[in-house]
Amino acid sequence: MLVSPDYLASRFIQEKEQPILLQRREEMKSRVIPILVRPCLWQSEPALADIQALPRDDQAIITFPKENGARDQIWKAIAQEIERRAKEKR
Repeated sequence: MLVSPDYLASRFIQEKEQPILLQRREEMKSRVIPILVRPCLWQSEPALADIQALPRDDQAIITFPKENGARDQIWKAIAQEIERRAKEKR
């Protein structure tokens, strides 16, 4: 889930897509990982509050500078964490 203010404000996502994802999470023990792309109040959403988001420090990806490569590094760290969680589930 690429979380941003637009994501949270989207009626379609809130009413259609997100409930399906969260249902799969419960029924099939699927992993759901919110990825914070822009600053927002995602923790205020009851459906997301108990899920560990990435980056772990709740700092939105857009806040990492592009110029020094920090944004690329955080994307790499997120990919590595997703890979780790996928292997852990097996």
